[in-house]
Amino acid sequence: MAVNLKSAELKIYVYTGAQNNRGAPKYTLKKTKLSGEDIVVFEIAELVKDYINIEFDGDPLTAKTTAWVDTELTRTFEDSATGTISTDNQPLKQTYLAFRGFGEIFDDGGLSLTDKMSNVNPPLSYDLLQSNIEVFHNADDELYIPFLSTSGSGVFSVSYYDQDTVVNTFKYGGDVSRILSSTTEISTSSTETYKTDTTAIRSNTNEGAVNNSYSTGNITKVQYLTRSGETKTVVVNRIKECKYPISKVSFLNKFGAIQCLYFFKRQDRSLDVEREEYNASTLDILSDGVDFSRTKPVNRTLSVKGKNKVTMNTGFVSDLINQPIKEMLLSEFCWIHDRGGVFPVKPSNLSFTEKSSLNDNLVNFTLDFEFTHNFLQDIR
Repeated sequence: MAVNLKSAELKIYVYTGAQNNRGAPKYTLKKTKLSGEDIVVFEIAELVKDYINIEFDGDPLTAKTTAWVDTELTRTFEDSATGTISTDNQPLKQTYLAFRGFGEIFDDGGLSLTDKMSNVNPPLSYDLLQSNIEVFHNADDELYIPFLSTSGSGVFSVSYYDQDTVVNTFKYGGDVSRILSSTTEISTSSTETYKTDTTAIRSNTNEGAVNNSYSTGNITKVQYLTRSGETKTVVVNRIKECKYPISKVSFLNKFGAIQCLYFFKRQDRSLDVEREEYNASTLDILSDGVDFSRTKPVNRTLSVKGKNKVTMNTGFVSDLINQPIKEMLLSEFCWIHDRGGVFPVKPSNLSFTEKSSLNDNLVNFTLDFEFTHNFLQDIR
């Protein structure tokens, strides 16, 4: 006698804010197991993606890039001997934090090709939410680097340094599997009692999932403590540009977090104009004959549209910037901080050639961007 899986029903809740306010399920999926198979597979990524609404007004502190996903799975079984049908007494429940990111088949994650191909769902980074560990930063701006910091996971702490001097430290209290004895905050002369399971208290809302804390001053490196107890470093190159206007582009990277890239050198701006025209009659029917106007145009404009474009250069940077440039070109969401405002743009480059200091000596990236709004105000 064997009890086999017959079918399954999956309810999917996608919501933001507090976890106790999820509302009705967005989807209810039902599948019957195919003959010759032992499992039922539900692919929900594209369904969830439709409900992750990206909101960004130029300030990463207030950006909304994530959503909660609750799933409830109820399985139906059939006894092969008696034909008796049974179901789960209680649904199998899971809660996920969903990002609008993407994975790469040939990502250099230290996995074999077989493991990469079988790893359909790209793993979430539990600490630094950007690919590059070296950044080129405008010296006059606040420094922003995205980290994961949810309750029970993510980075434990992030420290900003000016050379070897700590400028600021943020502690989030994520899980750390081993505790290092390098701290000077607790000594044997202390009379307080400390518990090794102490964690930070935080809200159970998805808005705090990505830590967007800023730090000001002469920051030259950022160190963070991971869940495994490792201390890792992001190198910061502060650039003071005296000749060209500096532009910043924010985009949603492969981890589903807002990341910033600066363009320090030459910029070229242009306007592409598209016209729709028609030929009009200029004849005037008079009582004594026909005449035509010599001042009225024959070829007239029915509609005209204009799109602003800008070509920008990063200046000389590290070849570690290859990866975030590729992610920017593949991103669905991109904004330029331009002349006191923030405007949605899309990269116009349809191909990309990686650069390296070995082949190119000095690495400079040139990218084209098109503003998504028309130059003439046509919003109705």
